[in-house]
Amino acid sequence: MNGSLKRRHVFLTALAISSASLAALWITGLASTPDFLKSRDGKFISACEDTLKKRLKAPSTYRRLSDPHIAESVATLDDYKGWTDNPEKKASDQDRQARNPKLAEMQAAQTRRFLLDEHTLKRAIIEYEAANSYGTPIRGYALCTFADPSPESFSDFDRQNVMIDGRTAFEWSLGE
Repeated sequence: MNGSLKRRHVFLTALAISSASLAALWITGLASTPDFLKSRDGKFISACEDTLKKRLKAPSTYRRLSDPHIAESVATLDDYKGWTDNPEKKASDQDRQARNPKLAEMQAAQTRRFLLDEHTLKRAIIEYEAANSYGTPIRGYALCTFADPSPESFSDFDRQNVMIDGRTAFEWSLGE
């Protein structure tokens, strides 16, 4: 699937999921106010945008085109691991675990920790524009997700676990 079709697929999948069963809300006109930026949702969107910008050819040209659509639901283990919207990642992760017993052990411990608490899944659809490597502005959509164990706070550690299109900044840097 080429990049444009994949982005459109991610956007439509996220829209369908959030429309079908999640209690969704539009944050209209609030996404740039100081109060919003200090809020939990504001910190989440800021982390999403920071993670997204690291993937762009020209991050300084990034411009959000509309207020993000944010939705919340109860997170599943697949959501937490970034597998819900990225079946290729699930297959790749499971293949790596099958070949590496130490990694499989670490993943099992992570799964046990996840199952101790209920997590909230936050999703945001971000419509943006940024220049490609030729300087041409390109419109894109990003699905940002985060499985959150503590709805009251959002730490710097949490920022590292925000996923854009199913991958964290660390996973993206590894080229996985």
